[in-house]
Amino acid sequence: MIYRLTDYAWNYPANNQYPIIGKVTGSLINPVAGINRFIFGKKIPFTKSSLTPVSFQFYIGSNHPLDKMIGDMKGTGLILNAEIYHGDLFIRSQNTFGPFDYFKISSWINFSDYLSGNKDTYFNLSSEAIILGSKITNRPDKTELISLTQHYDFIHNDIFKIGSIVLTVGWTYRQTFNHVRVLSSSKIGVVLFGSGNSELVVPVLPDVFPEFERDYIYGQRFMAELEFVASYRKLGTLATDLNHCIIFSKSQPKGIENLDLIRAKYLYAIGNRE
Repeated sequence: MIYRLTDYAWNYPANNQYPIIGKVTGSLINPVAGINRFIFGKKIPFTKSSLTPVSFQFYIGSNHPLDKMIGDMKGTGLILNAEIYHGDLFIRSQNTFGPFDYFKISSWINFSDYLSGNKDTYFNLSSEAIILGSKITNRPDKTELISLTQHYDFIHNDIFKIGSIVLTVGWTYRQTFNHVRVLSSSKIGVVLFGSGNSELVVPVLPDVFPEFERDYIYGQRFMAELEFVASYRKLGTLATDLNHCIIFSKSQPKGIENLDLIRAKYLYAIGNRE
């Protein structure tokens, strides 16, 4: 993904209007490539993939997490979110996708304020990149896609802490009606390595490491995800997703842990610039 973003910064035709900005940006994204370019004269060659567009989206809003007890609010506060999209799954001219023809990187910061006056800041990072994909329906009003996708997640707030490297197979469906565009996807996969916080963690050698407080389990697991997005022309976008994970804990304690993560967000555009 870093290579593709550097390729975009250096070689995408629209960026040639201000080449110094592209050169500096690409070098910041990929310092090793920057050294190879400016010291050894080795550039990233221009290819067909250099024409893949990249888009950026920025969000600002309020975060409202809930814990297991319905109605019991945890820390709420400002949330800042930035997303990078490389490529487009729904472009009509493309029916098949190779490695990293499309990927998405999302990073956000939660600023949580509590009634007690305490404050916490949580950094989050998530990405997904297509490995192989093929459209089974490709019409102006309807698209269906089957894909093999790689995921990385580090999601952290005052309720849960989840980290994982995942490989999934999935089906994505998008259809446009008169005033709304609907997108849904379902994925199942294997977590190559993952972790999640747990109330059942056993202290690791408390006599030897009295200051070490681990609150998570780790191991391999299976996961399933359902996502639904409805975009209205004037009312904004409503997005929800449900993740269910089964972790086979390696140690302290050994066993099986089930994690469910439900998220919902409402988005309303206050500006659009291309």
